[in-house]
Amino acid sequence: MMTELVLLNCLTLIGFSFPGPQPLVVPWFLGAMVRVIIGSAITSVLIVTGLLISVPYSVCVGILGFLAVIGLSQYILECREVTPSVVLQRVAMVMVTQAGCVLITRWLNGTRSTADSYEYASLSGLIYSDKVELASTNLLEARMLGYSAINSLAGYGNELYVTAFSPMMGLLALIVAAAAFAHLLGFGVVVDAVSTLVKPKRIVLFGTVALGLSSGFYVWASMYVNSHTYVAALISAVFYLLVLEERTRTPMTLVALLVLAAAISLTRPEGYLLVLGVVICLLVSNIYSRERATVALFSSSLAMFVWWMSLGTRSDPAVGGLSNSGALGYALTPAVMSALVIAVSYFYRTCYPRLYDKWPLIILGAGLLILASLIVFRPEIGRPTVASWFHNYLIGEGLWGKIVVVILSVNIFTCVAESLRGYRHVLAVAPTLLIMNGGTAFIRDGGFRVGPGDSFNRMLVHIFPLMCASAVFSVVVLCLRIDRVGRQ
Repeated sequence: MMTELVLLNCLTLIGFSFPGPQPLVVPWFLGAMVRVIIGSAITSVLIVTGLLISVPYSVCVGILGFLAVIGLSQYILECREVTPSVVLQRVAMVMVTQAGCVLITRWLNGTRSTADSYEYASLSGLIYSDKVELASTNLLEARMLGYSAINSLAGYGNELYVTAFSPMMGLLALIVAAAAFAHLLGFGVVVDAVSTLVKPKRIVLFGTVALGLSSGFYVWASMYVNSHTYVAALISAVFYLLVLEERTRTPMTLVALLVLAAAISLTRPEGYLLVLGVVICLLVSNIYSRERATVALFSSSLAMFVWWMSLGTRSDPAVGGLSNSGALGYALTPAVMSALVIAVSYFYRTCYPRLYDKWPLIILGAGLLILASLIVFRPEIGRPTVASWFHNYLIGEGLWGKIVVVILSVNIFTCVAESLRGYRHVLAVAPTLLIMNGGTAFIRDGGFRVGPGDSFNRMLVHIFPLMCASAVFSVVVLCLRIDRVGRQ
């Protein structure tokens, strides 16, 4: 247990190696939680990059240890500006959060494993032993190495995975997604009405966490040894850094985005689509940084290119592996899509500047049209996919209950609501990600199925924190508007 606590604290300190608190959230505790996610992303990207260029695993771990020392030094420098009691309070908050996740998974035996978990664990063991070349290409294509790179550190405690990592990421995903939307309450549309409710930002924060933890399937997924909650945390962190005010932009913010977007693409095969889903609605906005959005797309595309080209060089088509042309296609497709999306968004922004708030609706409409076309013209995949959605979410066989349908209905309503058009670019992110996830059935050339083990049913965990935060945020903003009108 102590080894696990040390590892989690090292991830936090690695995140603190990024100088300056400017790109992070306030209060300090939320900033520390963001830094845990950044530290995890740095760990994933560094280890995977080292493996791809044949750097010994021990060297990668040594670099991570050096970054942790830098992070500790940075934290000490930040603490010089506060009193010793505040320092102790900050350390206690982080330690209690991490120790709580460890105790839940250790003493209550909350961790759950499936066949996928053992595949991740086998990759973690190979990484720790510096024998990744023994892994099959098919296993690497399906599981990738981002999540296993984190769990490989458990080898120093003679274990297969860091048991508390997934539960902690599940909690942090909700907290950071909520922090991002709470931060948006300060933007100009309702800034004069923020004081009309008691602590509206706290309502968004605690409401999102409560709504997320009310879902039994999300809690189960947080105890499940898989990459879902890790990816959810990475997406929440990317979203937060994208919606920061322009005045907070620093070189380290862009570096953090580079690392986070790359980590997503090195953790899930559909990682690029998730980054694209977060970014695409913000590319035309006059409020949020288009530069950051472009950086995230570039990083995700580059990570996919390096990963698939590396797999292509070691794959043998004779035993079912990728051909060189197939690997090249997977490697170049994200770059081509990124260039196309950036070009179209630039054209739209230049030619139709007064209609910038319609862009998210166009993206949602185009996405739904493409998805509907695929369902119609490829019925062998479309029919079982639609049937699985009906049974898993409306009937309840996916074990989510009706919460997904309710939250999604709120998300869609608020996207088209004229009274919330000032927030339309951020409110459209969750529905866009949902459409992107739906399209993966046709990319993998196999329909989704009924039941909690279905891929789409589990991939919903990736965007569930943003869905919850978006829904709670929308309700709070509407209450602020109603209250303001009543006061007038």
